[in-house]
Amino acid sequence: MRHRSWLLAAICALFLLSSTACSCSDRIAGMFGHKESTAVPATAISATVAPTVVVTPLVIPKEADTAFEGEMSAAEVEKLLQEQIAEVGDYVSDIHVQITPEAILAQLQVNASELKITFGVTATALPNVVDGQLYLKIIQVTLDDTLSGWTRLSAKSLIQEAIDKYSGENGIPIEFDNIYIEEVKLGMGKLYVRGKTL
Repeated sequence: MRHRSWLLAAICALFLLSSTACSCSDRIAGMFGHKESTAVPATAISATVAPTVVVTPLVIPKEADTAFEGEMSAAEVEKLLQEQIAEVGDYVSDIHVQITPEAILAQLQVNASELKITFGVTATALPNVVDGQLYLKIIQVTLDDTLSGWTRLSAKSLIQEAIDKYSGENGIPIEFDNIYIEEVKLGMGKLYVRGKTL
């Protein structure tokens, strides 16, 4: 049923693609321009100033067998998430993403038409990479305080059912087209991704 796909779409969008088959590299390449980092010659660096490491924005190359790495800000992840949610209808809205070194937090409004309610949800998730495949482990789901009694139990059950349906031993698999993920790290307000195209 269509109403159960909203959670998967929201989760997948956290990692740059929807639950439909689309080319991740095309989507990312179109959204983020490549910014060249400028290196400062060692002779120009003062003894009192330490050089800083500059990581470029995430750009997935179109060429096969090419390494890539980069960062996305929480605002960029949130923008992608909003675009993905718009494609699946009005089940989810008002999305806000925070990224900390410990977890990704997604706050959103859920319109559960079958229950005739709208409520807020905060999902806490961790990326998990196994053999080049990216998974998302949902470690906590919190409903807002507007729900109580039977309605709260029904909403919680609906969300848990969607998570259980798509989760495996390693979490929810996030499918990428022709991409091998080597590493995903969380930072303060940013997501670092390293991998290669196949």
